[in-house]
Amino acid sequence: MMNNSSSSSASSLPPSSIVKIMKTQKGGDMLYIDGYLYHCNKKRPSCESGTTYYWKCTRDGCREFATTKKLGEDHQVLKFNEHYHAPDPVECEVVEVLNTLKKQALEEQYISATVLANKTLAENQMVA
Repeated sequence: MMNNSSSSSASSLPPSSIVKIMKTQKGGDMLYIDGYLYHCNKKRPSCESGTTYYWKCTRDGCREFATTKKLGEDHQVLKFNEHYHAPDPVECEVVEVLNTLKKQALEEQYISATVLANKTLAENQMVA
């Protein structure tokens, strides 16, 4: 779960913002904010105020970043900068489908790649 509050030094997120934490194919953390995808660049633990996460945009050439603070299970967005490129909401769905495929491939070792891909695509079309 994410909290969309932000500090005055960053662009504020509208209340309707879509913010979520996902896993990369290698098990790392990814942050999705309104069509922009970030990978975790750095984590700094703090005894009294939770862990601060520093995120970098995954788009080649984009130098923008976001900062969140993890308090318990929730991440609070502290900073979110504007990007020079347009958001890509499909990118998040691609990551989720690839993660689902990988998980199913590990669980169902004797299923062919074609059957697995067709099954995953059919499930995602039913959700959408």
